[in-house]
Amino acid sequence: MPALEFVTPIPPIITGTASYFDLLVRNLDRAVLDLAQVRIVTDSDAWMRDGLKGDFPMHLHGVPVVDWREVEVDPPGDTTRVYFLANNDKHVFAHRMLARQSQQAKGRVVSVLHDPSMFMVHEHMMRTGEPEFALDRVSDIMTSQLGTLAPGLLRGYANGWLPDAISFGVHCMGNALSRSDEIWTHSVFGANRVLYENDFTGMRCAAIRVCAHPREKEEAGEAVSAPRRDDHFNIGVFGWVTPPKRVASVIKGVALALDRLKPSERARVRLRIVGKRPPVPDYDVVDMAMRLGLRDHVEFVDYPPQEEFARYIRESDLVFNLRYPSCGETSGTLVSAQTHNIRVVASRYQAFREATGIWRFINVSEPYEIWDIADAVVDAIREPAQALDTVASTVAPIETLVARLVRAEFQETL
Repeated sequence: MPALEFVTPIPPIITGTASYFDLLVRNLDRAVLDLAQVRIVTDSDAWMRDGLKGDFPMHLHGVPVVDWREVEVDPPGDTTRVYFLANNDKHVFAHRMLARQSQQAKGRVVSVLHDPSMFMVHEHMMRTGEPEFALDRVSDIMTSQLGTLAPGLLRGYANGWLPDAISFGVHCMGNALSRSDEIWTHSVFGANRVLYENDFTGMRCAAIRVCAHPREKEEAGEAVSAPRRDDHFNIGVFGWVTPPKRVASVIKGVALALDRLKPSERARVRLRIVGKRPPVPDYDVVDMAMRLGLRDHVEFVDYPPQEEFARYIRESDLVFNLRYPSCGETSGTLVSAQTHNIRVVASRYQAFREATGIWRFINVSEPYEIWDIADAVVDAIREPAQALDTVASTVAPIETLVARLVRAEFQETL
């Protein structure tokens, strides 16, 4: 029987990929478990590092879970290994596994990119002394995109000679291209960035595929919202509270909107910011909200359990899903809000432009972004909410691509 390995963070590890993967497993065709020996490979140290309660889980929704140190460096010939790669420190172990793997590994290898530009996590690994990511190794995996410029650019950034914006454009795709048979992205824009901004000469990667995020599957009657106990107008911002997610702009825009609303309208507005905040003073959005007079209108919720996170999305009347124009990332929180027919405001750029059913697109650069945010709040609170015409995605969800992989492997084995 062929084997299928998923290399990924899992709940309760605090990262959006963990929630994403939890939903993927719940959506996975149960026949896949009959056709392949499936297991999840994750980092058991994350429990201690993040101070999480409870023991390292042995199963997730019935699928066995193992630590990455217990897994063979190269997947055997009967194994399909799927790496989930993102741009934060929760994925260090996955990047290390991929770096250790031979370019001639016999098993099939797929890399799912949540973010084609992954310079930030590689720079983090370089600074923290991860053995596979010394300066020269990171420089090597940048050369597919930057060629001979890579070493000089990396040294320049490390010495503070280059702007921080460089973080959002550098791919660090060398390991994924040289060790993967296929690369999957969640947007056509992301796929095109990988394809057209990298040199594939001598690389193992032979295919790039686009797949949709897993979607929540509503049970009968579940989509009907619970009766509201108040007349609040709830504005939601979800995910890591970082500059690329434009949280500061939302706070400024909501403050500007309040100045334009009638007292009765103003009293209804509640802004809920749900996500992990970086250490003060790097990005002190709490202080900003207080200085702008939002004390009675804003609530900050540190990264909550997944069930509570989902409830906060369902309770929203308007969701801001914004992003610095960088890499072509899409967003699971956008998909979740659309599932519950909630109006979504997204940044007018790149991968978000591929999404359907967005209520409004806004500019990215200040001050236009802040003015657009204020306009959206004022219009949303005064316009009756209507059912959104969300067109079904024309690309298969990731769980469908996984099932196709397993079925193909099974047929080949037979």
